[in-house]
Amino acid sequence: MKSRLVLRLIAGLVIFGGLLVPLVAQEPGLNQGVRLSKDRRHLVNRDGKPFYWIGDTAWALFQRLTREEIDDYLDDRKAKGFNVIQAVAYWYPHGPFDPIGPSNESNAYGHRPFLETNDATDTSKPRIIEGGSADSPNDYWDHVDYAIRATRERGFTFVVLPCWGNAFINSRMDHSQVEFTTETARSYGRFLGERYADQPHVIWCLGGDVDPVHFGEQDQRSVYRAMAEGLGQGTSGNDHLRWNVADPDWDQSTITFHAVRAPKLSGAEGGSSSTWFHHDAWLDFNMMETFRWMHRIYPLVTEDTQLRPTKPTVLGEGAYEIGKYGNDCGFITPLKVRRQGYHAFFAGAAGYTYGCWAVWPFRGEYCDKTWRQSLDLPGATDVGTVMRDFVESRKLFAHTPDQKLILSSNPPGERMQCAMLRNDHHQILVYFPDRSPAKIDVGKLDSDGACSVVWFDPRDGMQTNRSVTGDNVYVPPQGWEDAILILTRN
Repeated sequence: MKSRLVLRLIAGLVIFGGLLVPLVAQEPGLNQGVRLSKDRRHLVNRDGKPFYWIGDTAWALFQRLTREEIDDYLDDRKAKGFNVIQAVAYWYPHGPFDPIGPSNESNAYGHRPFLETNDATDTSKPRIIEGGSADSPNDYWDHVDYAIRATRERGFTFVVLPCWGNAFINSRMDHSQVEFTTETARSYGRFLGERYADQPHVIWCLGGDVDPVHFGEQDQRSVYRAMAEGLGQGTSGNDHLRWNVADPDWDQSTITFHAVRAPKLSGAEGGSSSTWFHHDAWLDFNMMETFRWMHRIYPLVTEDTQLRPTKPTVLGEGAYEIGKYGNDCGFITPLKVRRQGYHAFFAGAAGYTYGCWAVWPFRGEYCDKTWRQSLDLPGATDVGTVMRDFVESRKLFAHTPDQKLILSSNPPGERMQCAMLRNDHHQILVYFPDRSPAKIDVGKLDSDGACSVVWFDPRDGMQTNRSVTGDNVYVPPQGWEDAILILTRN
């Protein structure tokens, strides 16, 4: 039986430097901002309904795309079912096969984000020119306004990184340099907070592929904390917000941090914002990056969910579809893309962000594909449409990870099977990354052992009740790459 594949069709004036800058009129029904659930483990919409984060990576969107290209990209991602877009306001150009840098690079209309003094970028002075608008930009920030409006009109949650911290704060990229002090970081954060205070669909994400301590010659946590203070102060109007002091006005903005740890520097493989900022007052939820270290997804999510105070965690960057990672083109297959997402969700994550290596830079080609040609790669539909439908229709947040449900051998790693038990003990879900069999403890279903058996195909959402072997040993249907077993009490 075909499962339902749901495609979700799910302002004001701001002041800067004494100027009224038009952005977008308030429109009823478009407030899809997110906040923490009551148990602080997941995310919910403003109306309290569960929000299952299904994201796409569009790092260079503000800088590389025209207004028409932004529309095309967002329309495609909306049609496929994505509900989160991630992009960087002040981007450091890089990507496959293209030159890296420079800083303060202009956007598609030739506008640079900051003024320059003595040929150096002055990050305390965003370049603002009177007379422009989102539809007729005079400056870089008019174009940012357009993207902010375009995402809101389409019902997206928009995750905006103020800058790419790996380049501009920790200076770990070729030809980059530190361009933010605590003072300029706070000033820039306040500029953004004031300008977009009335855009509830915007989530601020500090960092940018960075370990704030080891990715540089000094500990840069004070700079990121100052930027968080600026964002909070600009959004709320409360000049007294401090990074380490709880205050109700922090609730007026939603902030996370895009972090990573790398073997060469720390001995770790992937990392979470919780390593450095978990107890900070501004950090609403954690974000992690595992890059190509897919075996680290389940344990990293598990570690975050066990921390106190409780905060949600999101896998914000994994391995990109068609990525090489030292292998041939296409090494990261749709199967590997799916494994990442289901491992994250089944470990208790609040969401997963997909990405394609040919898309996020929005320039050049990767593995002989342009970004437009890559929009329809299978992984995008597997995540945006099928995965989103599964986690929403099965109400995944009403389940708890429980690896003890799997009684057979289950070594850790990319091919590890993952199990969840619904909180009322009426359903068991098991993700099979391949066709290896598993023995399941159905006794936890709070019944006499009788249960219905359904297999869900993560490739297309097809469902079947085939391939039950008896003795509570289950094998995915013949010909499937991976599978989800759904056991429901009769």
